[in-house]
Amino acid sequence: MVSNDVVTVFESLVLWYGQQVDSTTPVEEVLGIPLVEANVPVRYPATSLQHLVEAVGDDGFRL
Repeated sequence: MVSNDVVTVFESLVLWYGQQVDSTTPVEEVLGIPLVEANVPVRYPATSLQHLVEAVGDDGFRL
């Protein structure tokens, strides 16, 4: 894939990876497992967290 958009390339790569690892498990689960289990610290841009907090709203967030 060729693109100047780093996010598009990364998204395509992780989706391809998730589809190749296990065809019987949903891609979201395949990708979630290594992200949850990895011992790699991740830094989120402040604007991303601001959008998340705004999306939660006054009613809170329930899992």
